[in-house]
Amino acid sequence: MPHPNCRHEFIPWHEEIEDPADVEKAIKDSRIQYDEKGELVDVRHQRDIEGYAQWQAGNRQLNREYLEYERMKEHYKKIGKEPPYKTLGSFRRASRADDLSVSFMSWRYRERDQEQYEEWKAILGEENFPETVDKFQEIKYNKNKKAYRELEKKKNKALLKQEQKRELKNFVLAKTVQEAEQYISQKAKTVSYSGITNIKSLNQANRTYAYLAEKYGIKQLNEISTKMVHKNALAEANGDCLHISSKFANNPRNEDIIRSTSGWTEEVKGRLQKWNASLIEWQKKYDESPPGYKEYYKKGLSKVKRGIVDIEEDLKYYRHNVIYDGREVESAITHEAGHIIAEQKFQQACYL
Repeated sequence: MPHPNCRHEFIPWHEEIEDPADVEKAIKDSRIQYDEKGELVDVRHQRDIEGYAQWQAGNRQLNREYLEYERMKEHYKKIGKEPPYKTLGSFRRASRADDLSVSFMSWRYRERDQEQYEEWKAILGEENFPETVDKFQEIKYNKNKKAYRELEKKKNKALLKQEQKRELKNFVLAKTVQEAEQYISQKAKTVSYSGITNIKSLNQANRTYAYLAEKYGIKQLNEISTKMVHKNALAEANGDCLHISSKFANNPRNEDIIRSTSGWTEEVKGRLQKWNASLIEWQKKYDESPPGYKEYYKKGLSKVKRGIVDIEEDLKYYRHNVIYDGREVESAITHEAGHIIAEQKFQQACYL
């Protein structure tokens, strides 16, 4: 019994009426061989083996595409809509395209997108979200990602607000520095907020760190204090300690403090100066190069120009880490908690 994909043909051949020499030649030409156990040996050439494997792979792809096409038609029929592809051929071309279309991705990823749609809608609320999953997919798979990114930002912001509402059950706003030190002493063996007079900042720091420590299982630190090792930082941390700059905590919204302590702007300006000088050199080489080398220097110029654009984008920000306006202390503590987690859980050393 041949297997379902067998390509052999069966023709009657009676050995008894054939010339013995022809029989021997036929057996030799068939290349049939048996091993010591009497089992048939695969004597095909490698090109035949690979060719058959490719042919089978092609058949499997055709079958997968056909079955998916049938499922797609059935799906759109059930929801009372016209399928985006009327023929199997058009569906196959869409599925094999390097750049998948919105219509194809809307079909292929419909179940995953439905789950994402329900999740995001629950966070943002129906009034702030696309009416249907189809409209959501149009935004998600549009080549211009601006609308989708804006929607994602709104979702993240709303999610953050929800998390902020789930404050620690035992958190109590401190009224004095001593009360703030007393509260956070459960998270470190020694605590000193010496030099900090801004109670609001201390409450923000305590609430943020206590929440993250509880959520991610951060072990007790040896020290939480204002003893800064790196004077040009807003805060610093490793697996054993957390330090907060008293200058920053006392006036966290003072841009002069944030800018002057980071050194970020000066470093970026230095990089920009070097890249601008490099641009002049590449432009000169391009102008003076013979025709055969123009393309090489053109690519170099393009690379330098792209680099300058990236650096100029960096200059729009005054730190290399994110500081949210109005939530400067929370941003700094969250950033440092990442260093603590990295060292405690993954042994990624952070030297102070």
